[in-house]
Amino acid sequence: MATLDLYASLMEEVKLREVTVWKAIVGEVNLPPPYAREYCFLQIRMMIETIALGCLIVHGDIPDTQSKKFLGAWSADQIMKLLESLHPEFYPVPVLMTTTVLLSGQRQHHLEPQANDFLPKETLQKHYARCGEVLHRGSVKNLLKRSGVQSDLDEPKNMLASIRKLLEQHLIALFQPDTKFVCLLSDPLAGGKTTAAIGFSGQ
Repeated sequence: MATLDLYASLMEEVKLREVTVWKAIVGEVNLPPPYAREYCFLQIRMMIETIALGCLIVHGDIPDTQSKKFLGAWSADQIMKLLESLHPEFYPVPVLMTTTVLLSGQRQHHLEPQANDFLPKETLQKHYARCGEVLHRGSVKNLLKRSGVQSDLDEPKNMLASIRKLLEQHLIALFQPDTKFVCLLSDPLAGGKTTAAIGFSGQ
């Protein structure tokens, strides 16, 4: 249960950071456009690190994830590469969940993978690297090449939209066969809060 609660709290953090990014994008944050842009990339980078940490938490049942190497990892890129070496299917998969209420009153859930909305881990890693590029002042050589101050917000908008599609309803295949970790980012039955559960094939 501790793992479910911790993962849900990390996803709540992702949601809160997402809200602040949108506030910056629509001008509700009192920052000049270039600094609002930097703020967006900072928060998105933190969101990606939180997603990676969530994946690590979910796979805490794999003994190697309790080693110093894993427990001390903080870079999203490093965490994802380490997890992939242990369990290639560690990454979230977006799903569409439909619920049927049986005559007994019991709820039966069906999860359909949403391949068209899938944000590959390679793309998420590229987003992470791109955020790092933006958040460094850069070299004198690059400074001399640069023309004007960057303030365009389309790039962070697109990143944010793809992350939301990935996480809105998602599952993670656990190391144990036929076992899934399921998460709803905004569960209507929980007042819009994040919920997480363990499911098994056929349920």
